[in-house]
Amino acid sequence: MKKDSTGVKLGIAFGFLIALLIGVGWFGLSRMGQVNAEVSRLFNQRWEKVQLARQAVFYSNSNYRIIMKLVLLQNKVKKEADLLTVEREGNRQKVLAAQKKIEAMINSEEEKELLAKIDESRVLQERLSKSSLICLGIEENQTKSAK
Repeated sequence: MKKDSTGVKLGIAFGFLIALLIGVGWFGLSRMGQVNAEVSRLFNQRWEKVQLARQAVFYSNSNYRIIMKLVLLQNKVKKEADLLTVEREGNRQKVLAAQKKIEAMINSEEEKELLAKIDESRVLQERLSKSSLICLGIEENQTKSAK
């Protein structure tokens, strides 16, 4: 009878250990699922910001190329200069739209400060570009032709 009692005790102990192992495994998998969902949410949120920033940089770079073309053309082909100026304004509007979307997604003060610095440099760049085009007489021609 003593042998049967020891076997039952061992069986109960092993059963308890297996149940404990299954419980810990289930809890671990549950927590891993929650962590994965949170990481995916953060990644998708930040990825959207990255995509918007890349889009804004693309359009800003396009504007730089357009300004360079306008400078090199120097009113040689007026129709093309008019089209480039219209395209530059469209790109500027797209950059502003992307910036507004990014502003809506700001989560911290650090992000707000960085975006303010970018906005300051964007405004300065626009002012310098406009004054350069006015000095070359390109921008004045656009305002005269619009009237």
